[in-house]
Amino acid sequence: MEVENSAVRVAVRVRPQNIKESSLRCKETMECNLQARQATIGDKAFTFDYLYDQTSKQEAIYEQCVRPLVESALAGYNATVFAYGQTGSGKTYTMGSGSSGTLSEADLGMLPRAIRHMFQEKFRREAARPVPASPAARRSQDPPPSAAAAGNGPGPG
Repeated sequence: MEVENSAVRVAVRVRPQNIKESSLRCKETMECNLQARQATIGDKAFTFDYLYDQTSKQEAIYEQCVRPLVESALAGYNATVFAYGQTGSGKTYTMGSGSSGTLSEADLGMLPRAIRHMFQEKFRREAARPVPASPAARRSQDPPPSAAAAGNGPGPG
């Protein structure tokens, strides 16, 4: 389903149960209809621009939600991504603002992915730009001076 063009878009990610919740056999309280982008809690349904369920992968969320914003920022537009939610709702994991040194590639959050994307684009642009020759390199490429200019031939005087 295509997301409308608007200045603000809302993405919701339903995190999987943590180890404690799983061991206590806690009941899942939210149902997700990904096609309709609708989350249901009890008898209340909420529709969002993007909806990701417990099985959603970090890469898919980045590619669909964050990459287009990074591309816009690289083109000179303002873009903001932020996470909001209660304690334990999965903000740190999704954004990747915790310790990422021990995470697998699949678990990297939005921030490390965005930073990598920006630097890769920076290096790609630098590689595509012609490098001006240094003054020493330009001198070595210049034709040798003529004999007259070097003072070895007939000239005034």
